Amino acid sequence: MYEERELPFALEDNGCIVFDEGFIVTDEIVEASSLMFETPLLKPYVSKFTTSKNKNITLANVFKLCVLLDCSPNDLFNWDEWSDRAMGFTKKNIKITNDEIKKMI
Repeated sequence: MYEERELPFALEDNGCIVFDEGFIVTDEIVEASSLMFETPLLKPYVSKFTTSKNKNITLANVFKLCVLLDCSPNDLFNWDEWSDRAMGFTKKNIKITNDEIKKMI
């Protein structure tokens, strides 16, 4: 069973990740990443991801972030909001365009 735990961050409605006070996101994540992974996460990439400016994220990098932050992909993304917005399109019988997906994420 999934155990509830305190994460070192919160996900805001706008998609930005807000870390607990004292957690230096890019430095700590990048340093840990370089110790754990053959291809570590780079500081500019982590910075863009945590400010919701990176719209292209690979599954490998989602995996790395989840390992480093001890969280699940559900903790990193606002699925409820995405689902609600997507259902709004389908209820109107409108196909969701790639441009709309980019706006959602």
